[in-house]
Amino acid sequence: MSSTTVKSKQEYAESLDEECIKLSNALTRAAQMLSLNELRLIYLAVKKIPAGINATECLSNPSITITAAEFRARYGMDQDAAQKALKSSAKALYDRSVIWNLGDESETWTRWIWARTNYQNGSVSIKFTPDILPHLLKLQSHFTLLELNYVSAFKSANTVRLYSILSSWKSKGGKTFAIEDLHHQLDSNATCIKDFGQFRRHVLKSSVAEINGLTGLIVAYTPIKGAQGRVVKIAFTVNTKADIAKAASRMRDVAGLTSDEVVILGEYKWGYGKFSDAPDKWVRDSHRDSAVQAARRSSAILGRTVMEQEVLDAHLHYLKLMHEADKARSNASVSFVEG
Repeated sequence: MSSTTVKSKQEYAESLDEECIKLSNALTRAAQMLSLNELRLIYLAVKKIPAGINATECLSNPSITITAAEFRARYGMDQDAAQKALKSSAKALYDRSVIWNLGDESETWTRWIWARTNYQNGSVSIKFTPDILPHLLKLQSHFTLLELNYVSAFKSANTVRLYSILSSWKSKGGKTFAIEDLHHQLDSNATCIKDFGQFRRHVLKSSVAEINGLTGLIVAYTPIKGAQGRVVKIAFTVNTKADIAKAASRMRDVAGLTSDEVVILGEYKWGYGKFSDAPDKWVRDSHRDSAVQAARRSSAILGRTVMEQEVLDAHLHYLKLMHEADKARSNASVSFVEG
Protein backbone atom coordinates (compact mmCIF):
# COMPACT_ATOMS: atom_id res chain seq x y z
CA MET A 1 0.00 0.00 0.00
CA SER A 2 1.41 3.40 -0.90
CA SER A 3 1.51 6.01 1.83
CA THR A 4 1.00 9.73 2.21
CA THR A 5 3.92 11.65 3.69
CA VAL A 6 3.22 12.85 7.22
CA LYS A 7 4.50 16.40 7.75
CA SER A 8 6.66 17.25 10.75
CA LYS A 9 5.26 19.78 13.24
CA GLN A 10 7.53 22.50 11.84
CA GLU A 11 6.62 21.73 8.22
CA TYR A 12 2.94 21.63 9.13
CA ALA A 13 3.12 24.98 10.94
CA GLU A 14 4.95 26.58 8.01
CA SER A 15 2.28 25.36 5.61
CA LEU A 16 -0.71 26.73 7.54
CA ASP A 17 -0.71 30.19 5.95
CA GLU A 18 -0.73 28.65 2.49
CA GLU A 19 -3.01 25.67 2.96
CA CYS A 20 -5.47 26.48 5.75
CA ILE A 21 -8.25 28.79 6.86
CA LYS A 22 -9.74 29.40 10.30
CA LEU A 23 -13.42 29.56 11.16
CA SER A 24 -14.83 29.86 14.66
CA ASN A 25 -16.22 26.64 16.08
CA ALA A 26 -19.59 28.34 16.46
CA LEU A 27 -19.73 29.17 12.74
CA THR A 28 -18.47 25.74 11.74
CA ARG A 29 -21.18 24.03 13.80
CA ALA A 30 -24.03 26.30 12.67
CA ALA A 31 -26.31 25.42 9.75
CA GLN A 32 -24.69 27.04 6.72
CA MET A 33 -27.22 26.31 3.95
CA LEU A 34 -24.62 26.38 1.14
CA SER A 35 -24.02 24.37 -2.01
CA LEU A 36 -20.60 22.89 -2.78
CA ASN A 37 -19.53 25.79 -5.00
CA GLU A 38 -20.91 28.35 -2.55
CA LEU A 39 -18.78 26.78 0.20
CA ARG A 40 -15.79 26.89 -2.13
CA LEU A 41 -16.38 30.58 -2.80
CA ILE A 42 -16.66 31.35 0.94
CA TYR A 43 -13.42 29.51 1.69
CA LEU A 44 -11.49 31.27 -1.08
CA ALA A 45 -12.77 34.63 0.15
CA VAL A 46 -11.77 33.84 3.75
CA LYS A 47 -8.30 32.84 2.54
CA LYS A 48 -7.88 36.25 0.86
CA ILE A 49 -8.65 38.31 3.99
CA PRO A 50 -5.36 40.05 4.94
CA ALA A 51 -3.69 38.48 7.97
CA GLY A 52 -4.06 40.36 11.26
CA ILE A 53 -6.84 42.66 10.08
CA ASN A 54 -9.70 43.45 12.49
CA ALA A 55 -13.43 43.77 11.74
CA THR A 56 -13.41 47.57 11.50
CA GLU A 57 -10.51 47.54 9.06
CA CYS A 58 -12.12 44.76 7.03
CA LEU A 59 -15.40 46.67 6.72
CA SER A 60 -13.61 49.81 5.54
CA ASN A 61 -11.53 47.93 2.97
CA PRO A 62 -12.69 47.19 -0.56
CA SER A 63 -14.61 44.00 -1.18
CA ILE A 64 -12.77 40.70 -1.57
CA THR A 65 -12.28 39.77 -5.23
CA ILE A 66 -12.12 36.17 -6.46
CA THR A 67 -11.25 35.41 -10.07
CA ALA A 68 -12.35 32.50 -12.21
CA ALA A 69 -8.68 31.65 -12.68
CA GLU A 70 -8.26 31.31 -8.89
CA PHE A 71 -11.41 29.21 -8.66
CA ARG A 72 -10.21 26.95 -11.47
CA ALA A 73 -6.72 26.51 -10.02
CA ARG A 74 -7.89 25.77 -6.49
CA TYR A 75 -10.72 23.36 -7.34
CA GLY A 76 -9.40 21.67 -10.48
CA MET A 77 -12.07 22.89 -12.90
CA ASP A 78 -11.82 23.83 -16.53
CA GLN A 79 -12.18 27.52 -17.31
CA ASP A 80 -15.79 27.38 -18.51
CA ALA A 81 -16.96 25.41 -15.46
CA ALA A 82 -15.09 27.77 -13.12
CA GLN A 83 -16.70 30.82 -14.69
CA LYS A 84 -20.20 29.36 -14.43
CA ALA A 85 -19.65 28.17 -10.84
CA LEU A 86 -18.27 31.51 -9.71
CA LYS A 87 -21.05 33.49 -11.37
CA SER A 88 -23.91 31.38 -10.01
CA SER A 89 -22.39 31.01 -6.53
CA ALA A 90 -21.87 34.73 -6.02
CA LYS A 91 -25.42 35.42 -7.13
CA ALA A 92 -26.90 32.79 -4.81
CA LEU A 93 -24.69 33.70 -1.87
CA TYR A 94 -26.33 37.10 -1.51
CA ASP A 95 -29.52 35.35 -0.34
CA ARG A 96 -27.86 32.73 1.89
CA SER A 97 -27.89 32.79 5.69
CA VAL A 98 -26.18 31.09 8.61
CA ILE A 99 -28.70 29.62 11.06
CA TRP A 100 -27.56 29.69 14.67
CA ASN A 101 -29.31 27.24 16.98
CA LEU A 102 -29.62 28.94 20.36
CA GLY A 103 -30.40 25.73 22.25
CA ASP A 104 -33.86 26.78 23.43
CA GLU A 105 -35.68 25.81 20.21
CA SER A 106 -35.07 29.30 18.82
CA GLU A 107 -32.85 30.31 15.93
CA THR A 108 -31.08 33.41 14.66
CA TRP A 109 -30.50 33.91 10.95
CA THR A 110 -27.48 35.92 9.77
CA ARG A 111 -26.65 36.75 6.16
CA TRP A 112 -23.21 35.72 4.91
CA ILE A 113 -22.56 38.81 2.77
CA TRP A 114 -24.07 42.27 2.45
CA ALA A 115 -22.58 43.26 -0.90
CA ARG A 116 -21.54 41.58 -4.12
CA THR A 117 -20.74 42.51 -7.70
CA ASN A 118 -22.01 40.86 -10.84
CA TYR A 119 -19.58 38.55 -12.60
CA GLN A 120 -17.53 40.70 -14.94
CA ASN A 121 -14.03 40.62 -16.40
CA GLY A 122 -13.52 37.14 -15.03
CA SER A 123 -14.18 37.91 -11.35
CA VAL A 124 -16.68 38.67 -8.60
CA SER A 125 -16.32 40.67 -5.38
CA ILE A 126 -18.10 40.06 -2.07
CA LYS A 127 -18.18 41.67 1.38
CA PHE A 128 -18.89 39.71 4.55
CA THR A 129 -21.49 41.06 6.99
CA PRO A 130 -20.40 42.57 10.35
CA ASP A 131 -22.04 39.62 12.16
CA ILE A 132 -19.91 37.07 10.28
CA LEU A 133 -16.53 38.83 10.48
CA PRO A 134 -15.85 38.07 14.20
CA HIS A 135 -16.03 34.39 13.28
CA LEU A 136 -13.29 34.79 10.64
CA LEU A 137 -10.80 37.31 12.03
CA LYS A 138 -7.99 37.22 14.62
CA LEU A 139 -9.11 33.88 16.07
CA GLN A 140 -6.85 32.71 18.91
CA SER A 141 -8.99 29.95 20.42
CA HIS A 142 -12.19 27.95 19.81
CA PHE A 143 -11.58 27.80 16.07
CA THR A 144 -11.57 25.09 13.41
CA LEU A 145 -8.61 24.77 11.08
CA LEU A 146 -9.59 23.56 7.59
CA GLU A 147 -7.02 22.38 5.07
CA LEU A 148 -8.05 23.67 1.65
CA ASN A 149 -6.21 20.94 -0.22
CA TYR A 150 -8.56 18.42 1.38
CA VAL A 151 -11.65 20.54 0.79
CA SER A 152 -10.67 20.97 -2.86
CA ALA A 153 -10.77 17.21 -3.39
CA PHE A 154 -14.26 16.66 -1.98
CA LYS A 155 -17.10 16.00 -4.41
CA SER A 156 -20.12 17.03 -2.33
CA ALA A 157 -21.22 19.74 0.09
CA ASN A 158 -22.14 17.00 2.58
CA THR A 159 -18.52 15.83 2.73
CA VAL A 160 -17.21 19.39 3.13
CA ARG A 161 -19.65 20.08 5.95
CA LEU A 162 -19.13 16.77 7.76
CA TYR A 163 -15.35 17.18 7.51
CA SER A 164 -15.62 20.73 8.87
CA ILE A 165 -17.96 19.82 11.73
CA LEU A 166 -15.94 16.78 12.80
CA SER A 167 -12.68 18.76 12.54
CA SER A 168 -14.12 21.16 15.12
CA TRP A 169 -14.43 18.20 17.54
CA LYS A 170 -11.08 16.60 16.67
CA SER A 171 -9.39 17.74 19.89
CA LYS A 172 -12.14 15.93 21.85
CA GLY A 173 -11.71 12.70 19.91
CA GLY A 174 -15.20 12.92 18.43
CA LYS A 175 -18.77 13.85 19.25
CA THR A 176 -22.17 12.24 19.73
CA PHE A 177 -24.94 14.15 17.92
CA ALA A 178 -28.67 13.96 18.34
CA ILE A 179 -29.88 12.95 14.88
CA GLU A 180 -31.99 16.12 14.59
CA ASP A 181 -28.97 18.33 15.32
CA LEU A 182 -26.86 16.56 12.70
CA HIS A 183 -29.59 16.93 10.09
CA HIS A 184 -29.80 20.63 10.98
CA GLN A 185 -26.06 21.19 10.63
CA LEU A 186 -25.85 19.28 7.35
CA ASP A 187 -29.05 20.81 5.93
CA SER A 188 -30.38 17.30 5.16
CA ASN A 189 -33.20 16.95 2.67
CA ALA A 190 -36.63 15.64 3.63
CA THR A 191 -35.91 12.11 2.38
CA CYS A 192 -32.80 11.72 4.54
CA ILE A 193 -34.56 13.17 7.58
CA LYS A 194 -37.42 10.69 7.21
CA ASP A 195 -35.37 7.61 6.28
CA PHE A 196 -32.12 6.91 8.14
CA GLY A 197 -31.22 4.24 5.60
CA GLN A 198 -31.18 6.88 2.87
CA PHE A 199 -29.17 9.23 5.09
CA ARG A 200 -26.62 6.51 5.81
CA ARG A 201 -26.26 5.46 2.17
CA HIS A 202 -26.23 8.86 0.50
CA VAL A 203 -24.57 11.03 3.15
CA LEU A 204 -22.75 9.19 5.92
CA LYS A 205 -21.10 6.30 4.09
CA SER A 206 -19.96 8.28 1.06
CA SER A 207 -18.77 11.28 3.09
CA VAL A 208 -16.91 9.19 5.67
CA ALA A 209 -15.24 7.20 2.86
CA GLU A 210 -14.06 10.44 1.23
CA ILE A 211 -12.80 11.88 4.51
CA ASN A 212 -10.92 8.69 5.40
CA GLY A 213 -9.49 8.32 1.91
CA LEU A 214 -8.53 11.92 1.15
CA THR A 215 -7.65 13.67 4.43
CA GLY A 216 -5.43 13.25 7.45
CA LEU A 217 -8.36 12.08 9.57
CA ILE A 218 -9.81 8.68 10.36
CA VAL A 219 -13.53 8.93 11.12
CA ALA A 220 -15.92 6.21 12.28
CA TYR A 221 -19.54 6.38 13.36
CA THR A 222 -22.03 4.29 15.33
CA PRO A 223 -25.82 4.78 15.06
CA ILE A 224 -27.56 4.69 18.46
CA LYS A 225 -31.17 3.56 18.58
CA GLY A 226 -33.87 4.68 20.98
CA ALA A 227 -36.64 2.79 22.69
CA GLN A 228 -38.72 2.39 19.53
CA GLY A 229 -35.81 1.10 17.43
CA ARG A 230 -35.27 4.39 15.57
CA VAL A 231 -31.83 5.96 15.31
CA VAL A 232 -31.81 8.90 17.72
CA LYS A 233 -28.09 9.67 17.95
CA ILE A 234 -24.89 9.11 15.99
CA ALA A 235 -21.56 8.75 17.81
CA PHE A 236 -18.51 9.80 15.78
CA THR A 237 -14.89 9.15 16.65
CA VAL A 238 -12.22 11.38 15.06
CA ASN A 239 -8.49 10.64 15.05
CA THR A 240 -5.58 11.77 12.92
CA LYS A 241 -3.64 9.27 10.84
CA ALA A 242 -0.40 10.75 12.16
CA ASP A 243 -1.41 10.12 15.78
CA ILE A 244 -2.55 6.60 14.96
CA ALA A 245 0.74 5.90 13.18
CA LYS A 246 2.72 7.10 16.23
CA ALA A 247 0.62 5.05 18.63
CA ALA A 248 0.89 1.99 16.38
CA SER A 249 4.67 2.37 16.35
CA ARG A 250 4.71 2.50 20.16
CA MET A 251 2.56 -0.62 20.39
CA ARG A 252 4.99 -2.45 18.11
CA ASP A 253 8.05 -1.26 20.02
CA VAL A 254 6.75 -1.82 23.55
CA ALA A 255 4.58 -4.91 23.17
CA GLY A 256 6.38 -6.56 20.29
CA LEU A 257 3.17 -6.96 18.28
CA THR A 258 3.06 -7.72 14.60
CA SER A 259 1.72 -5.10 12.19
CA ASP A 260 -1.54 -7.04 11.76
CA GLU A 261 -2.02 -7.23 15.51
CA VAL A 262 -1.37 -3.51 15.86
CA VAL A 263 -4.04 -2.73 13.28
CA ILE A 264 -6.61 -5.04 14.86
CA LEU A 265 -6.10 -3.72 18.37
CA GLY A 266 -5.47 -0.16 17.33
CA GLU A 267 -8.94 0.11 15.90
CA TYR A 268 -10.33 -0.96 19.26
CA LYS A 269 -7.99 1.20 21.36
CA TRP A 270 -8.84 4.39 19.44
CA GLY A 271 -12.54 4.11 20.05
CA TYR A 272 -14.06 2.65 16.91
CA GLY A 273 -17.41 1.07 17.66
CA LYS A 274 -19.08 -1.99 16.25
CA PHE A 275 -19.44 -2.22 12.49
CA SER A 276 -22.91 -3.67 12.22
CA ASP A 277 -22.88 -3.79 8.41
CA ALA A 278 -19.85 -6.10 8.20
CA PRO A 279 -20.67 -9.07 5.93
CA ASP A 280 -20.54 -12.41 7.75
CA LYS A 281 -18.27 -13.80 5.03
CA TRP A 282 -15.48 -11.53 6.31
CA VAL A 283 -15.40 -13.36 9.65
CA ARG A 284 -13.07 -16.33 9.90
CA ASP A 285 -11.95 -18.35 12.92
CA SER A 286 -8.30 -17.70 12.11
CA HIS A 287 -8.91 -13.94 12.23
CA ARG A 288 -10.65 -14.26 15.56
CA ASP A 289 -7.93 -16.44 17.05
CA SER A 290 -5.13 -14.10 16.03
CA ALA A 291 -7.06 -11.11 17.34
CA VAL A 292 -7.65 -12.74 20.71
CA GLN A 293 -3.99 -13.72 20.99
CA ALA A 294 -2.96 -10.14 20.19
CA ALA A 295 -5.36 -8.83 22.82
CA ARG A 296 -3.85 -11.03 25.49
CA ARG A 297 -0.30 -10.00 24.57
CA SER A 298 -1.06 -6.27 24.62
CA SER A 299 -3.25 -5.94 27.72
CA ALA A 300 -0.63 -3.69 29.34
CA ILE A 301 -0.79 -1.26 26.42
CA LEU A 302 -4.58 -1.18 26.33
CA GLY A 303 -4.80 -0.80 30.08
CA ARG A 304 -7.64 -3.29 30.42
CA THR A 305 -8.75 -6.80 29.52
CA VAL A 306 -10.15 -6.97 26.04
CA MET A 307 -13.12 -9.27 25.66
CA GLU A 308 -13.09 -11.61 22.70
CA GLN A 309 -16.26 -10.13 21.19
CA GLU A 310 -14.81 -6.61 21.41
CA VAL A 311 -11.69 -7.75 19.57
CA LEU A 312 -13.84 -9.35 16.89
CA ASP A 313 -15.82 -6.11 16.55
CA ALA A 314 -12.56 -4.21 16.18
CA HIS A 315 -11.32 -6.58 13.50
CA LEU A 316 -14.55 -6.26 11.53
CA HIS A 317 -14.16 -2.51 11.61
CA TYR A 318 -10.59 -2.81 10.35
CA LEU A 319 -11.82 -4.84 7.39
CA LYS A 320 -14.45 -2.20 6.69
CA LEU A 321 -11.86 0.59 6.72
CA MET A 322 -9.61 -1.31 4.35
CA HIS A 323 -12.59 -1.90 2.05
CA GLU A 324 -13.34 1.84 2.05
CA ALA A 325 -9.67 2.63 1.45
CA ASP A 326 -9.65 0.39 -1.62
CA LYS A 327 -12.71 2.20 -2.98
CA ALA A 328 -11.21 5.61 -2.25
CA ARG A 329 -7.95 4.72 -4.01
CA SER A 330 -9.89 3.83 -7.14
CA ASN A 331 -11.20 7.41 -7.26
CA ALA A 332 -8.26 9.40 -5.90
CA SER A 333 -4.51 9.27 -5.69
CA VAL A 334 -4.30 9.90 -1.91
CA SER A 335 -4.17 6.87 0.35
CA PHE A 336 -4.02 5.98 4.03
CA VAL A 337 -0.88 6.71 6.04
CA GLU A 338 0.71 3.43 7.02
CA GLY A 339 1.69 2.90 10.63
